[in-house]
Amino acid sequence: MNRTHQNVFLSFFTLTVMSQLELLWPHPTSPYVLLGISERADIGEIRGAFKRRALETHPDKCGPTAGESFLLVKEAATLLLDPYQRSQYDQLRLQTTVRLTGEVSDSYRLGEDFDLTAEETGYQVYQRECRCGGLYEVIVFEGEKRTVVRCECDCCSLTVEVDLSAS
Repeated sequence: MNRTHQNVFLSFFTLTVMSQLELLWPHPTSPYVLLGISERADIGEIRGAFKRRALETHPDKCGPTAGESFLLVKEAATLLLDPYQRSQYDQLRLQTTVRLTGEVSDSYRLGEDFDLTAEETGYQVYQRECRCGGLYEVIVFEGEKRTVVRCECDCCSLTVEVDLSAS
């Protein structure tokens, strides 16, 4: 993660979680819903969904009134195609959910309880299976400042706390 991303990331933590989420994605409909994809969609699925939705909303095909819809679809794809922004959006959305529900079902240590499933330049992805069969997923960026994160199962409503310092 470059210095600019780190500074932006740290400055966001001075705001409330809801404000952060609104700064990153100020629209009422989730970018996943706008593109018609699941939250676990890979890059290829996001690109394909963007192409489909862009054709459906492009002003050249649908008239000049469709311009706003097209820009919203483009903004959703831009957010989800950037791994840093997508991770930040997902974490903030998750933190908002946790704050609304307020409950943590279990606590885990990243290095002991999660499996490293992907390692890219600047970040690593860890996963752990939930008791319902779903997955918990944590993305850790190079130079990560947080020591504890909360994440939600992708299938059920369980939320766990993950100690990042134990990696």
